[in-house]
Amino acid sequence: MEGIRRRSARTMIAFAATLGLAAPALGSQPRQGSATQRPDADAGPTEVAVAVYVIDIEAVDNAKQQYSADFVVDLIWSDLRLAGAPGRRSVHEVWHPQVILFNQRGVSALLPEMVEVDLDGRVRYLQRYYGSLASPLDLRDFPFDTQALPITLVSIVYGPEEVRFVFASELSGRANRFSIAEWRVGAGEADTGTYAVSSTHSTEVEYLSRFDYVFEAERSRSYYVWKVVGPLVIIVLMSWAVFWVDPKHVGPQLGMSATSILTLVAFLLSLGSILPPISYLTRLDHFVYASLALQFLAFAEALASTYLASKDNHPLALRLDGVSRFLFPAGFLAINLWFWT
Repeated sequence: MEGIRRRSARTMIAFAATLGLAAPALGSQPRQGSATQRPDADAGPTEVAVAVYVIDIEAVDNAKQQYSADFVVDLIWSDLRLAGAPGRRSVHEVWHPQVILFNQRGVSALLPEMVEVDLDGRVRYLQRYYGSLASPLDLRDFPFDTQALPITLVSIVYGPEEVRFVFASELSGRANRFSIAEWRVGAGEADTGTYAVSSTHSTEVEYLSRFDYVFEAERSRSYYVWKVVGPLVIIVLMSWAVFWVDPKHVGPQLGMSATSILTLVAFLLSLGSILPPISYLTRLDHFVYASLALQFLAFAEALASTYLASKDNHPLALRLDGVSRFLFPAGFLAINLWFWT
């Protein structure tokens, strides 16, 4: 059985290394010897208390779908074989749950790989991490979206029948204020479960113990209101100036309409630097495309009025411009009501 476990451990470690997840990890594959075997293995799963304290969240990168954080992970378990011999020792000298940061994208461990053992055999591993963590974003409601920022821990060796994670709420939490300005971050919520892993050489599925600590982050709208929506509204309003230009002046009418459309297209392309190349449209995309369609209709109206004026139907061209002065603002008002609500 122990040989099977060691082969399984090597499979899991190789799997983690393939994904670039094996570092930083809490220790490495256990060595042979009584002190590095799971304590009370016949008594059921070993209970490991997990606490996470987030010191700071610096930024959320929409394009890369990741965020930068500074946080502390605290793991506590009991090993009665170490009772009566308190002190600090290397994590490699004792049994440990082989935990990795599963969603890390370049995280540094800032503290030594040590554990603290007390008189009762209580083992505590404390580590501070700093770096980037993956966070898949659902941007359909951008920029009025709310996202989940997870910290995911996975044991790359032990499943739920061997290691059971429990949330230590009294040791967990967050700093009162984060340096990130664009988001309003709430309190963290913990969840435990499993992670399914299938080997490329077998159809057998293994389940690993998993712990998630997730923050709900609501995007602040003010930046996009002033830097994105505000200029876009001005561009649309500028295009309506053609309704006050006499239809006989073909050059100014068509020139103003075409300039407004090209400006809005350039504005739409600039949004690509904010968002990743996603396969769906966000709420802001719908707003921009609806405004672009309204711009095109204004351009078509300018063409129609100049055509009527060129055919000696100047009164009808003026009447068309007069109706457009009320119809287009009403249409844009409807678009804004949809966007903001």
